[in-house]
Amino acid sequence: MKPFYYFLLFSVALISCQEKVSPESISKINGYWEIQKVQLPDGQEKEYNINETVDYIEWNGKTGYRKK
Repeated sequence: MKPFYYFLLFSVALISCQEKVSPESISKINGYWEIQKVQLPDGQEKEYNINETVDYIEWNGKTGYRKK
């Protein structure tokens, strides 16, 4: 096959694997958020026992904001 067909096949596979986000699921992000644990690229986990900042996220339709 030619490189164009490989690119086309790869593009179709990449696009078809995306998860769709519904408006109902976006409303679940509203509220206060605190980071408790982070997983690093090498597989290690870092826990945050005391967090000095808490983010408030609110989403209204197509606009939203984040406040610390």
